[in-house]
Amino acid sequence: MAESEVARLLKQIETAYEAALRGLRGLACCARHDFINARMQHIGELGHKLSLYVGSEQAMTAVLEIHDRCVRRYLCHDGGGSGNDEPGDGGD
Repeated sequence: MAESEVARLLKQIETAYEAALRGLRGLACCARHDFINARMQHIGELGHKLSLYVGSEQAMTAVLEIHDRCVRRYLCHDGGGSGNDEPGDGGD
């Protein structure tokens, strides 16, 4: 049961990061800040819930890995990156 809850929380964190990054492309400046701030606050809440299942250190590691993966994906698709993922991560 806890494994499915962990998987659900990890997916929600990834979805929230992706939404925040999509917010960088649209919306007016003030609305963009409010939107991204709300997504990041939600990610913090999800990270806390995740830590109840896997511990604080493992939750933080998972959240940071998701963040890095989402940012790399955003940069590659937005033309802001080199298009090269880090070696060994299997790409997107």
